[in-house]
Amino acid sequence: MVLLKSMVVFAAWLTFAAGSAEFSDFMTKYGKVYRDATEHYKRMSIWQSNLAMIERHNVQARKGHHSYTMGMNQFGDMTEEEVRSTMFGYRQRQQSRQLSTSNFHSNLTALPASVDWKAKGYVTAVGNQSQCGNSWAFTATAALEGLNKKITGKLVALSVQNLMDCSSKQGNQGCSGGLIDKAFTYVKVNGGIDTDAS
Repeated sequence: MVLLKSMVVFAAWLTFAAGSAEFSDFMTKYGKVYRDATEHYKRMSIWQSNLAMIERHNVQARKGHHSYTMGMNQFGDMTEEEVRSTMFGYRQRQQSRQLSTSNFHSNLTALPASVDWKAKGYVTAVGNQSQCGNSWAFTATAALEGLNKKITGKLVALSVQNLMDCSSKQGNQGCSGGLIDKAFTYVKVNGGIDTDAS
């Protein structure tokens, strides 16, 4: 009986050690540093739970139960609630103007079911907003990049940071949120936007 308990403890230790090595790789890949051992083990436990969920989902996907697979990313050591509060934290201070339906065409039946803008060469590399609430700036630059490509035939990456740093007069709040139309207003008032390279 003692030998059986020892074997169970050893198997548990091997599982923990393998998980620790994988978690260390995760920490290195995403530059994770925790304030103390308690936080480290808390984050590792969350990561292990998320990894198990990803593996379960992918097994189901291989059986045809889902149309997509999942993978580990920089949010793997966070709970769903933490991700939501970090990434979806923008609260608009004022009501945005209502769009009039007269701005839109009533006959949209001629539109294709889908368009792959990446395949058409209209999309730059994927950006990473990390824990900054600046999706508004990424969206605005992506729209401007696509428009510039349509007009000039050249795809040029534009500066998200330019909008983050300079459009506060128009009401944008950097990492605390903003609106795409206010970013466009800044670009109009400024006479353009910097390229990402500059």
